Amino acid sequence: CGIIATALLVDHLERSKADGKIAWIDPSFKVGNLVRWREVQANSSVQVICSSFSSLPSLRFRGDQRVRIDRGMRTLIGLLGEDDDAAAKKSWCELGLVVDALEDATLQLLRDDRVIGVRGEVAKLTKGAVWAVEHSLPPSSCKADGEDEEDQESQRGLLASIRLLGSDEDAV
Repeated sequence: CGIIATALLVDHLERSKADGKIAWIDPSFKVGNLVRWREVQANSSVQVICSSFSSLPSLRFRGDQRVRIDRGMRTLIGLLGEDDDAAAKKSWCELGLVVDALEDATLQLLRDDRVIGVRGEVAKLTKGAVWAVEHSLPPSSCKADGEDEEDQESQRGLLASIRLLGSDEDAV
């Protein structure tokens, strides 16, 4: 999942106190095909899903879940309940609640200054001293409204060659 991979990279940058940018290339930033299966039961318990999201600080999972609760919406952490009882920990949910959390995570990551969201699909990835990326669609920013042409041009240039986390030794 590109969302989780991007979050892992952001968290790695944070932990290592490294400077860097992450190019996240996706056709739509809409959680992929999972949205088609919102009514299907997840194959992991609510507790496991919540623990997985919570383990990635860059997703700000619990904060986003609380915002949804304040708006009267069902959430994953809402299913766990305040007392975190044993039955709730083993409960299951429909994928729609996971999709909601992934949508929130996508927005959090795209707001992060270290993440450059580029609409497109990777057509070819070549490793040399620097990673070279060829994409199948013209790049366009997925950042918040208000970015100027200069920002978009720098993102296009980033796709020409990308160095992930600095040197080859830093690669994850």
